[in-house]
Amino acid sequence: MAAALLRQLVEREPALADTRIESAGIAASAGDPAAPDAIALMRRRGLDLDAHRARSIDGEAVRGAELILTMTPDHLDTLRRRFPEAANKMCTLAEYAGGTEVIADPFRRGMPVYEACVAQLEPLLAQVVERLRATSSESSCP
Repeated sequence: MAAALLRQLVEREPALADTRIESAGIAASAGDPAAPDAIALMRRRGLDLDAHRARSIDGEAVRGAELILTMTPDHLDTLRRRFPEAANKMCTLAEYAGGTEVIADPFRRGMPVYEACVAQLEPLLAQVVERLRATSSESSCP
């Protein structure tokens, strides 16, 4: 959901036209579709997740990324241990947005939890876009 929402925001910014947003998980089951609640919630926002398929993050994705944003500090710690050579381009989404929130994983926890997650994500993602726009050639983590 975060990638879809961020992609939507970035598409509205001509200065960020070359920005590519991808999603990958630490423990994702490659090929799994998005959760039904996520699909329904994003559909209400005009976003289509029907074709989304999960993928696991790997070395190629890490090497190709300029910036890697995680949802939680635990995800960040895991990635920094697995890919220490890329630690300087990794931070939590909240950190990059200037906050300290931990974004709870809504998976299989029902629509109210998905809605709360999106409500938490939206202002943070708006801040991410502001920072990307202000630092279009410099997108490093704090």
